Amino acid sequence: MLFLAVDDMKDWVNCLGGYEGTVHTPNIDRLASRGMLFTNAHCPSPKCAPSRAAIMTGLRPSTTGLYDNSHWWLPKTWAESAEKKGAFSFDPSTYAWTHRQKGTITFGK
Repeated sequence: MLFLAVDDMKDWVNCLGGYEGTVHTPNIDRLASRGMLFTNAHCPSPKCAPSRAAIMTGLRPSTTGLYDNSHWWLPKTWAESAEKKGAFSFDPSTYAWTHRQKGTITFGK
């Protein structure tokens, strides 16, 4: 299984056809032709950090409390912060961490 999550890519790759000029993206085009290409995708936040946290944990920004790029995402301080606010506790495990725990070889962040 190959899971690619891109939170700030515009549709300026050839396979999506969103750029009027000439764009040479043969590798992503070949990958798109062999797999699933989402042409109507949405992101959980217009900012990078909350969007990345949501993609990797499956939790909305309203659950994680990450709304801006200035936050550092550290599960320990996150849980402590949630306790202080009286929020319910949750496990902020990432998609990659969960697969790694089950023996899957993972790469990336």
